[in-house]
Amino acid sequence: MEHEHRSRTERWTVRLPKPSLFVVLWAIRRAKRGEDQDRPQIVGTSAASAAVLDRAKQFASDDREDMQAVAELRALASDGQRTLRQAERASRYLGYHHEFFEANLTNRLLNAALARKPVQAVVTRDAERIEIAEMFTRLSRSEQWSRLTQIEPALLDLEREVRDGHFGEMPIGNHGRDQSQIRNATSVNPQSVEIVRPAICRPSDDDVRRLRERARVQTLLMRSLKRLVGPNCGQKDLLLTSQAAFDAARAYLLWPSPPSRPS
Repeated sequence: MEHEHRSRTERWTVRLPKPSLFVVLWAIRRAKRGEDQDRPQIVGTSAASAAVLDRAKQFASDDREDMQAVAELRALASDGQRTLRQAERASRYLGYHHEFFEANLTNRLLNAALARKPVQAVVTRDAERIEIAEMFTRLSRSEQWSRLTQIEPALLDLEREVRDGHFGEMPIGNHGRDQSQIRNATSVNPQSVEIVRPAICRPSDDDVRRLRERARVQTLLMRSLKRLVGPNCGQKDLLLTSQAAFDAARAYLLWPSPPSRPS
């Protein structure tokens, strides 16, 4: 989640003779996308609302949905509706509150604090999607991909295009190299561990061009992927239309063979 410890609105409290161009463009964009979209891709929190959100997450982790928890959230927010609204919106980041139990309860707790009412029960459609999404995330990456391609076979065509280089040189199977290498020179003496860092140098023009091209083709790939899986793919299947499914498909196409975990 992208947190901003000082909200954008707070930075716009300077009195201006007329709105700045940035504010006008922001207002147009929000009007076009909806003032309070259900799955915000960017969220901003103040220090106060971030603290409230963290407390709500802790309550959800403890399976708390009692009025005492609601009252504590209001007290932490100093009964500030703006603080609670910021925290509630942040709890809807990418729509995970429709897909995972703790995120869902976090959101319901904050909505209860806003309304000064008891925590509402999870709605039926969310309960169904949560069960499906949480079972899906327990699968291995290859099992997740297999499950998604059974629902949407066109994903296999997209995978072939990626492997055939239609989206440029993608990092399939390449998990990158560490920015620092740690080599134990002798045994367990911490002072004997040598850290070798690569030299810091300015990237060449060719490097910059390659990075820009890679960003461009990955953007094209994500656009193609979003038409097949995720909240905006236009399908009805509860798993296929989840953010969890999109995350899994994106990870598989970029890194289909994750390194094995050390035993």
